[in-house]
Amino acid sequence: MELHVRRKWGWADWFVVGLRFMGFLLSVIYIYSYAPDDHRGLVISLALISYSVPQLFYLPEHIRPRWFITTELLLSAGYTLYIISFISDEVNAVSYFYMPVFVVSYLSSKKVIYWVAPLCILVFPFALKIIGDYDFLYVSNQISNLILFCAFGFSFGVFLRQKHKLAESIISIEEKNKELEHYIYQVERITLLEERNRMSRELHDTVGHSLTAVIVAMEAVQTLMDRNPETAKKRLGELIVYSRKTLEQIRQTVHDMAMNELKWPLDELIRKTAEDFSHQTGTAVILEIEEVPYATTEAIKLVYLRCLQESLTNAKKHGHATEIKVSLSILNERIRLTVEDNGKGFKNTKDGYGIQGMKERINALRGTFHIRSEAGMGTIVLIEIPMGG
Repeated sequence: MELHVRRKWGWADWFVVGLRFMGFLLSVIYIYSYAPDDHRGLVISLALISYSVPQLFYLPEHIRPRWFITTELLLSAGYTLYIISFISDEVNAVSYFYMPVFVVSYLSSKKVIYWVAPLCILVFPFALKIIGDYDFLYVSNQISNLILFCAFGFSFGVFLRQKHKLAESIISIEEKNKELEHYIYQVERITLLEERNRMSRELHDTVGHSLTAVIVAMEAVQTLMDRNPETAKKRLGELIVYSRKTLEQIRQTVHDMAMNELKWPLDELIRKTAEDFSHQTGTAVILEIEEVPYATTEAIKLVYLRCLQESLTNAKKHGHATEIKVSLSILNERIRLTVEDNGKGFKNTKDGYGIQGMKERINALRGTFHIRSEAGMGTIVLIEIPMGG
């Protein structure tokens, strides 16, 4: 709780000020009743001054702890020593000083208490001994009482300051949570947009291309119908076969969009993708998969799946590879996928759309992507992503 700034009073301020007022009122009544008649007017006047002046520095929207502490100690201690000088020894006039010590300790920071405590606990009792000529036992009892009030006040202040800091921390955490929720919402929107773009690309590459090819072929068949019916009939048969294959591709694309295979373990997904590629293209694919648990998310699985598909396609399409080795392992909490082919390789070739897409997917998960290739020496693709993404 920062007390050196303008702020409204809290419940603790009302409580402390109320205690201070009650302590002042009861002590003045008690002392007034024992004071000689010729001192009563001065006693009341000095008591009001010792109470009112420090209170000017402890008001709502106007709290000056150092000024309050200084004036409270000087005036309250001076007033107490004054009444001790003429009042009966049987009257415990020192009790007037207890509440100011409590309030001063409450408002003291850790640095301030280092000089406040000695003044209250040592200097004041020493002055008490000189002025009142009390015995050692009485002074020792007063020191004990002052230590208790000083400790209670300072502990109460520390407790409230820690509580206030905790409340501020909770508010800060709640604000951070709101920011995080907003960030998650933005990520979900971006993810949804990316998924829509992906679906758009998939449909464009399969349905759009295939339907365009079918339309062009049908127009050609239409032209041949009158001039060469036999050729047109043969061409129409080929077009039917092609259309059926296109339908299967569209169905496969829709199935891929569902991404049910992402429910599989990563090693099984890699193995199935590589085996399907080998079966469809007739390319020898050698698998080296480390038999360990690959506990990871579907987002990471999707990245490995797309990168593997892209790497296998590039190895066959551009590298004309006849053999591809696919390795999967875990190293230092990172999943490593290596795709190495015996194709013709390349040198100083700019990244195409597929390679760039692989890099973007991997970077989004804080992974690393390396590709090494030399003309006539094949290509090696190395992918590493933290297991947690």
